[in-house]
Amino acid sequence: MTTSDLLPGAPSFRRPVLDSMYRHARACFPDECCGFVVGDGADAQVVCGANVRKNRRHDAPGPSPRATEHAYLLDDSALLEFAYTFLSDRPPTVIFHSHPIVGAYFSLEDRRAALHSGWEIDYLVIDVQSAIIPEARLYRRRRNTDCFVEIAHYPGRDW
Repeated sequence: MTTSDLLPGAPSFRRPVLDSMYRHARACFPDECCGFVVGDGADAQVVCGANVRKNRRHDAPGPSPRATEHAYLLDDSALLEFAYTFLSDRPPTVIFHSHPIVGAYFSLEDRRAALHSGWEIDYLVIDVQSAIIPEARLYRRRRNTDCFVEIAHYPGRDW
């Protein structure tokens, strides 16, 4: 990552923190991974969750929900831990998930979910391909709007 890739206020992740998220993305492939980060910089801690999207029943009329290859839903245990960290002295700073095959963009579904949650938090999207992770991009909601903008770009990993 170069200084031009990081705008003021964006979290700075050390390589072990990125690698932890990247390993989770590889382990979940071809499904999306999900989790969150508590703290920032040397103090950052990654909490990996299970994507339980495909395990949820769909009783509503209409099309079935998006599959885990194209959507994520953090498991109850990780979601509860996430909620409790907001009450701590180390609140979550980032929610992360992967986009298998399609790239690290902030999708309309990502935007919809972020707006619905109301959390003041950044969103990291990891581009995971069949053999490599090319990159990850960090998005933040622009104050007083419904727009999310890229605030940082992180190099990927080729294992």
